[in-house]
Amino acid sequence: MVVENTSGTTWRGTMVDTVTGVRTRVGSWTLPSNMGGIKSSQVGFIEYYLWNDGKNHPCNTLPKTSVFFGIPTTMTLGAIPSLGNAYEYGNCVGQVNFVTSRSPLGVSVSVGVAPNVALGSGKSFVVQDEEKGCFA
Repeated sequence: MVVENTSGTTWRGTMVDTVTGVRTRVGSWTLPSNMGGIKSSQVGFIEYYLWNDGKNHPCNTLPKTSVFFGIPTTMTLGAIPSLGNAYEYGNCVGQVNFVTSRSPLGVSVSVGVAPNVALGSGKSFVVQDEEKGCFA
């Protein structure tokens, strides 16, 4: 995900396929003028969207998935991109095979108990913004 400041407090998000190089515009947004820009840190997350229905779902039915959080890159002079470690939270902590590993390129996370469920393309996208406008 590439996030660019296009003017003032207006930003544009573009999804980039790192294999094919195809760029797809996700959207743009304008923050209120008193916001002063995007904050210097943000939290990325993995979420099974179908569980956002307000119901209490059994932890052992969470489909398996995995994602890679790459260390952000930037063209902003003086910015030092960083990426914290992944951690689990919520009602299913310790019950959904949460595994994380770190490499020089970023953090891999796998989570879930039930067999994989095919939803759309099966691709996950993560937005992670960091100090001084660094994004991945």
